[in-house]
Amino acid sequence: MTNAIWDAFYCPGCSGPSWRPQMINGGGVSTAPPAATAPFINYFSGHDQQHFAYLATNGDGRIGEIWDVFYCPDCSGNKWVAQKIAGQ
Repeated sequence: MTNAIWDAFYCPGCSGPSWRPQMINGGGVSTAPPAATAPFINYFSGHDQQHFAYLATNGDGRIGEIWDVFYCPDCSGNKWVAQKIAGQ
């Protein structure tokens, strides 16, 4: 996918390679839209969450929404949460 955000994580207990790539947006681990820019990534240790915040674009090229996709191991259901935090 064009404008995809990728993450690489270390999984010592997994079979095969210990380093695993995963796509964060665009139907990867979340349904968040494609990125128009590189993400800002932050880890909140108090909540055990890793956040990927970025300026998004939609299918027709409109730019202006800011999205946050974060990993929440204590959340129920999908551990990856996507939320629009600003924009049109």
